[in-house]
Order: sequence, then structure tokens, then C-alpha cells
Amino acid sequence: MKLKPSDVKKILTALLLFILFIVLFVGEIPYLMNTFNFYVTLAILFLCGIAVGVLIGFLLKKWGEELISKFQIFVSSIVLSVVIVPLLISWSNRLYTSPLEETLTLVESDEVYGMILKSEARKAEDGVPPPSGYLITVQRQSGKLEQIRVDTDIAENLAPGDPIDLKVRRGMYGIVYAPPQ
Repeated sequence: MKLKPSDVKKILTALLLFILFIVLFVGEIPYLMNTFNFYVTLAILFLCGIAVGVLIGFLLKKWGEELISKFQIFVSSIVLSVVIVPLLISWSNRLYTSPLEETLTLVESDEVYGMILKSEARKAEDGVPPPSGYLITVQRQSGKLEQIRVDTDIAENLAPGDPIDLKVRRGMYGIVYAPPQ
């Protein structure tokens, strides 16, 4: 079987779209990780993805001839939506942002080794690798504790209880996050 030029174009387009999706997804991870109320936000994003997947499944089920093919359409649309919809919501949340005037108090700063999506830890001269990032725990004005991942130690000269200079943004959907630094 020989591929037609139109088939090659479709395959290349699909491959480029897949690579673009992976690049966007990897670029969005630091923003998602620095989202305040992380687990609640993630649960809401997944529920939105499931809802969109079910809606798409209802729209596409007419192409399924048998019950098993209709089931496959529903499952695949839900799985794809659970992956794509949170990415789109998080990305579009940052299209229009406003600074949040909130004083954050430093609770703790921990060194992190082997932080996700960072290069390998290199050995220092004394045999101890340098930290690949820092996990900063802050307390909001409401009393809620939040964790932020950063590349540099922004709490280097601060003691627990000191106010920390951390830019916090509220997106267009009300999702609050600290931009990665």
C-alpha cells in the first residue's frame, strides 16, 4: 500500500499538532503546580473535562453502529477531554490577569532535588548536588497554607513569619496562581 501525498500531509499535520500539544502541556505544568487551592482547582478542571467529554460523546455517538463502538466513542472523548480541557482552561485563565493585593507570610522554605522537568542534578565539588528548586510554603491572609515551586530561593534572607514578596495573579476565571520564577 502506497501513501498518497494527501495522506502524508495528514500524518505530518497530526504529528505537528501532537508535538505542539506536548510543548503547550509541558509549558503549562509550572503554572498548574503554582495554582492556589491546587487540589480543588484540579478536581474542578477534571470535572469540566469529564462534562465536555460526555457532551462530545453524545454528539458523536451517532457514528457508532454497535453498542461497543458507542462506548468506545464515549470513553475516548472523555479521556481526551480530561487531558485537553484543563490545559485550555488554565491557559485561557492567564489571557487576562490582574495582580492580587495580598500579603503572604513565609512559613517554610525547602530545597528540592530532582524537581519535575528539570535537568539532572549535577554533583558539586563537595559531592552534594545543588538544589534544582525550592518549595516555598506561605500563609495567605485567610490563614490557608499554599505551596509554591520556584527556581531561585526567594526566601533566602527571610525568617518564618516574615512577609514574602511574591507576585500573585488572579486569572479571568478567578483562578489564583503565582507565576513561575
